[in-house]
Amino acid sequence: MPNGSELKSPSAKALRAAGYKPCPRWWLTEEQMELLAYMAAQNADEVNRIRAEARMKPTMTAEDQIELAWSKWNKERNEQ
Repeated sequence: MPNGSELKSPSAKALRAAGYKPCPRWWLTEEQMELLAYMAAQNADEVNRIRAEARMKPTMTAEDQIELAWSKWNKERNEQ
């Protein structure tokens, strides 16, 4: 049984910062469970991207993080 530490991980903190919330243990019918799973699946790509970024950050140097931020900013600027 989980002890709650997974809710304090860097990935969990990054997901909360992005506006996601963990789903508590509720009792649902099979139909409700399917609907909930369908809705959660819509977030899978974004959640995986946020988790990957959160795992990357602790191993990046400050210079790497600055370079990444500049490249993201330049990419966004060029897309507009």
